Amino acid sequence: MVDTPRDHVCRPDLPWRVATLTECGKSIVDVAACITRDEMAAKIKRDGVQRCAYSTCMTCMETSQRWPDWSADPVRAVERDFYGGARDPRLLDELRALAALVLAHREEFDGYLLGIKETVSLDEARRARRLRRAR
Repeated sequence: MVDTPRDHVCRPDLPWRVATLTECGKSIVDVAACITRDEMAAKIKRDGVQRCAYSTCMTCMETSQRWPDWSADPVRAVERDFYGGARDPRLLDELRALAALVLAHREEFDGYLLGIKETVSLDEARRARRLRRAR
């Protein structure tokens, strides 16, 4: 059996970071091939989970399905750095830097939060419309 390099999955990082790790924690420069989560999903759909296991790092494959990225769930994405194995030492400094940025730009931060609060959720609007029709 030929020992071919396995694909690793690039870890989607927090928005203020540059992605440098795979889902299994290796540096992306230290692996032969690094694919995105979307490419991993397409590979599984095309070949099936068992066949993908032959050519993919299993830790990457499982971890990419266990932890959401920032766009899906920001709290769980940050939680990963607290509880997902070894605590990432960068996070403490990053949180302090984010707090300093908020303090330096308080009006802009508050305006952004207000904008988010005033944004209408299309799901909630549809749900309310269905409830009104049902009455």
